[in-house]
Amino acid sequence: MSPVVLIRVLLGSGVSEQAKLEKFKSIRLKPASLKGYIRSSLKGEDYPAIVHTGKEQDKVAGILCEGLSELDVRALDTFEGEDYLRSPVRVTVDEDQTTVETDVYHYVGDSTLLTYTEWTLTEFISTGKEGKWLEDRVMFYQVDLVHLNP
Repeated sequence: MSPVVLIRVLLGSGVSEQAKLEKFKSIRLKPASLKGYIRSSLKGEDYPAIVHTGKEQDKVAGILCEGLSELDVRALDTFEGEDYLRSPVRVTVDEDQTTVETDVYHYVGDSTLLTYTEWTLTEFISTGKEGKWLEDRVMFYQVDLVHLNP
């Protein structure tokens, strides 16, 4: 998830730039990797799926996000929806190679939608898909309800 989409999910709509900066200060984002999983594009979707393979050589590069509140996790659970299940995993932090226990949202939706081609955040941002997502209120409707009724 891009940092911009992450903040949109964690804070809801209509928040000030100051609130966004404060939120960024309260969480820690660290590059990390998850072994035994792949990240696949999904047919007809702009977002990826992380799928467990159990193979040691498979690895997903991502971001470990620490310092989340209970409301943050509830907003993320809502955003990810029923096609993704939050499960405990161990990731390796790139900076110091330490192993950390955390949760990941892995795909449990329709497996026929998996393309098994790599999805990249760089492409998501550079092709303008991130901007379109941020403008699409439907994508965030349920998340905004979480923030209206904490």
